Amino acid sequence: MNTLIFRIAWRNIWRNTRRTVITIVTMVVTVGLMVWMITFGDGVHEQMIRSALNLGLGSLQIHAEDYQDDRAVEKVIIDPERVLEIARETPGVEGVSVRLNAFGLISHGNASQGSMIVGVDPVGETTISIMDEKIKEGEWLPETIENERRLPIVIGSGMAKKLGVELGDRLFLTIQGFTGDVGYTVYFVHGIFKTGMGELDKAIGYVPIGSLREVMAVDVPLFQNAVHEVTVLLEPREDLAGAVNSIKERIEVGELAAGNSRELDVLSWEEIQPGLRTFIDLDEVGIYIMMGLLFIVVAAGIMNTFLMAVFERIREFGILMSLGTPPSAIFKLVMIESFLVGLIGAFAGLALGLIGYWVNSYYPISYESFSEMSEVMVMDLSIKFYPTLIWGNVMRAVGGIIIVTLLAALWPAIKASLLKPVEALRHV
Repeated sequence: MNTLIFRIAWRNIWRNTRRTVITIVTMVVTVGLMVWMITFGDGVHEQMIRSALNLGLGSLQIHAEDYQDDRAVEKVIIDPERVLEIARETPGVEGVSVRLNAFGLISHGNASQGSMIVGVDPVGETTISIMDEKIKEGEWLPETIENERRLPIVIGSGMAKKLGVELGDRLFLTIQGFTGDVGYTVYFVHGIFKTGMGELDKAIGYVPIGSLREVMAVDVPLFQNAVHEVTVLLEPREDLAGAVNSIKERIEVGELAAGNSRELDVLSWEEIQPGLRTFIDLDEVGIYIMMGLLFIVVAAGIMNTFLMAVFERIREFGILMSLGTPPSAIFKLVMIESFLVGLIGAFAGLALGLIGYWVNSYYPISYESFSEMSEVMVMDLSIKFYPTLIWGNVMRAVGGIIIVTLLAALWPAIKASLLKPVEALRHV
């Protein structure tokens, strides 16, 4: 009986081939578009996150307590060695390094620029960021300083343009120290980077951490190993929350606080840059709103199709009922017909969407023609965006269209099951 009702339902949906084909084609195009939109959106989001992480944000950061709130220069990790050891032993870690952050004034001739000066370990920094790959002129910071009188600094192309400097030019830095004193030093431009992110290229400079610490410590032994952050980069798609919790559990607050004068915060990139997380979440909401609108349009078409099919078969339903077929069987028949239509449309649409995904993988979308927008956006528009296939997200579109088809056919099925046999037999 079950096989028979499916055979009857299959035959019925092809009674009006033209109408069925139009309905299925509409569903296929809709699902195909949704699948491609989802894969492209997931790809863009993943690349945006990875780009931010690779440009220095890292997957997670360890700071002195409350440092993230006000970035106060005196809130440091006095002795980072134990913290570094714990971070390196965390599963899924790709790189770990330390940073010292200072805000100051960079001057050259009559030009000056307020800037964030980041002291880094030249080697360790390359394990957590790709800034060394963004050098357009000169070189990344050397592992060792050969001439103490020519301390190297790497600056962004925007800053170089504003200050009017080239490789080898001298820059004067005025920096606030750990104790509030003002320090002065001189650096020479060793490299110029360009990330494609306007604000980053204008307002940041990288120097060897040891040279910056000497200026900020002002001969205070307590700060001879101080850092503001330990930055950790995880392998792609590693469990971020798990890594954060693992490090939190392993950090012995009492022991580290005793050595560092304050407790430590372990923050994921989502806590450090909530704006990026919010933007991605809102973009995903936008995608699903668009899907919802498409579902509504498809549902209207499906309901119209099945209402017409029921209307054309009223006399047939009347005969079936007069022969003893229960209303529940009529309802079941119409719903099975809708399910078969939904199944065909959903999986044919999935195939179309995967073809779009495959083509997009070989021919990624680039916004290079809009590169001037990167001056005002915190995003590198020169990169190419590849789609990412996450089956769980894709199957929402497939499952959604099947559910929409069943819901759209619900009223026509109820209408068919409520027919009166006598009145149905009189229908012409």
